[in-house]
Amino acid sequence: MFDDFERFDLDTGDARFTRGVVLADTGNVVVKGTKKNKPHVAVRLDDVTLAAVRRLRSETAANALALGISLDPDPFLFASPETPSGAKELSPEAVKSWWRRLRTAIPELADVRLHDLRHFAGTHLLAGGVDAKTAANRLGHSSPQQLFETYAHLLPSADRAAAAVMTDVMAAAFDEIESGAG
Repeated sequence: MFDDFERFDLDTGDARFTRGVVLADTGNVVVKGTKKNKPHVAVRLDDVTLAAVRRLRSETAANALALGISLDPDPFLFASPETPSGAKELSPEAVKSWWRRLRTAIPELADVRLHDLRHFAGTHLLAGGVDAKTAANRLGHSSPQQLFETYAHLLPSADRAAAAVMTDVMAAAFDEIESGAG
């Protein structure tokens, strides 16, 4: 699912996902609403992604201007090269092709399919210590419970960290007992 420029606040970095582009069973590209037809809560883009979105927006506007055409009032973020105004979406297949080239160039992404990006983000958010409510919101989950049911099994290191915390607690308790303080 890919979004459009109008859903990005390029000053604050907030993004709101309200429509997407999918390849229908018929083979046609379809622009449709989000999964539950309600806009995703606004999330803040990271600085690197925000810079890339700003650059893409600027390039799209410059290309339209150079061709003497107006930028579409609601341009797609990933627009088809056939429509420099940004009025027509880039096909999901073209985005997948671009992703395959990118993951070949970046070893850390070698095994990450485009479909896996959401799981990749969820896993890294949790592993990086982002609280479950914030991570669930960013991923569009209705609750932290849904997030944990989907991603918790991917984090064996979290269980090891929990065991390490309890090791410290229990070691301190046993030290206290052995020293006669407890």
